[in-house]
Amino acid sequence: MSSERWSPAAGELVSERFRLERELARGGMGSIWRAHHVPLDCPCAVKFIDEQYLDSDLLRDRFHREAIAVAKLNHPG
Repeated sequence: MSSERWSPAAGELVSERFRLERELARGGMGSIWRAHHVPLDCPCAVKFIDEQYLDSDLLRDRFHREAIAVAKLNHPG
């Protein structure tokens, strides 16, 4: 097993659909990237949780709830 940590990089294709463009912000739990949703051909944002938090059920659940809430947003901006 490799001990190398993965970190997002500009130009990288994530989950076969998000082409990362640039990091927009970094916070206490991770980072937010501007990306291009390749199949839908539109801009989007992708949030990554830092690996150190993946073992915490509480933080992983919080991240998942946040993702569901954001996905329900419908705003022209």
